[in-house]
Amino acid sequence: MKKITFWLCFFVAVFSLFIFEISSNEKKALSYSLEPFSNFINSSFFTPAFADSAPISSSEISEIEDFFSSYVDSSNNYKDDLVDKYSENAIIKRVVIKNSGEKETVIIPIKRYFSELQKGKKLAKLVRYKNTYSNKTYEKISEDEYKIKTIRTPMRDKSGLRAYFIIKRTPNGLKISEEAMETTVQRFLEER
Repeated sequence: MKKITFWLCFFVAVFSLFIFEISSNEKKALSYSLEPFSNFINSSFFTPAFADSAPISSSEISEIEDFFSSYVDSSNNYKDDLVDKYSENAIIKRVVIKNSGEKETVIIPIKRYFSELQKGKKLAKLVRYKNTYSNKTYEKISEDEYKIKTIRTPMRDKSGLRAYFIIKRTPNGLKISEEAMETTVQRFLEER
């Protein structure tokens, strides 16, 4: 194993020197042609040794992506099945960014959350309120749980806010067991 590590480090060092000597167009072409090799090196050598989570397969990522896409579709289109995407004891967190820049986490009971979804549905639909999610990463945190970290950009917001979702495999399919979103809406601090 020490020989493999030595040669791998040697190869990376020599390769790095080579990269500095080529033009940006050549670098771009080279990065595309070496992408499978880089992915292999990263997943085979570095990820298991340093990861806090279990390895996640491409089929698991695809399944989680499909579920999350259906959640976003239900949410952005005000569908009644949105509540079915959550487990019955899901933890809903809003991380309120105060005017001072401090952050405070507010936990919303799931029944109240569902009630507020129903109450706000008509207004949200009227103003066509939507969230977009970008820069998603996927982690397997246990045998039947996955974590999606993403940037949520609310309608008319210029910058994104961090969010994460814990998706759990249940007998009834995938469900959101925990959701946390940063928000600048101060009302959450008053309505605990």
